[in-house]
Amino acid sequence: MGKYLTEAIFVLIILVLFSFVGAVVPRFSTTNLAQVLLFIIPVVVVTLTGHFLGRGIRSVKGPEAMGLMYVSPFIIGGVLALLAILRIAYSAQLRLGWLGTEWYAQLATIFVVGAPLMLGFLL
Repeated sequence: MGKYLTEAIFVLIILVLFSFVGAVVPRFSTTNLAQVLLFIIPVVVVTLTGHFLGRGIRSVKGPEAMGLMYVSPFIIGGVLALLAILRIAYSAQLRLGWLGTEWYAQLATIFVVGAPLMLGFLL
């Protein structure tokens, strides 16, 4: 239980840091308790996804683990992008156009947001 809580706090801190630079936009205007609790939805989803991805990567040995380490930030960032595309109310929304309007900017945003999150699960 303690490891999950530590990972969830890490994800929350990273999401708050990305909200300061404009990559993640929290979708609540007041500090209503229900809205803040719904902000925890992406934290829980990303924590569970990252935890199980990290366990899987650590269990695989060899060059397959290197490939999984490069693919996993896209999965974690994709989870946040999916929450943004589905427009889950009051959850954190990933701004896909954060790095620009080029054809690769959306993938770069997903990777840049997913890489630090995944780093916390692999260490």
